[in-house]
Amino acid sequence: MTSADEDLIRQMRRLDGLHDTVDLTVGGQAVDYPTRYVLSRAEAEEAVRDLGTGDLRAGRWERQSW
Repeated sequence: MTSADEDLIRQMRRLDGLHDTVDLTVGGQAVDYPTRYVLSRAEAEEAVRDLGTGDLRAGRWERQSW
């Protein structure tokens, strides 16, 4: 686990249910990110596996047509 992972976990643990966002640092820039889009480590790993295998089920993934 990297220090960035540990920082994210600490930030998520500080959420007390009163905030709708979590503070993240992306590329050295602070980002106020909606908590509803924050994935757990397991969810992120599962998403990466799905992308790697091309298993993009409609119930889990939304397809965009540009």
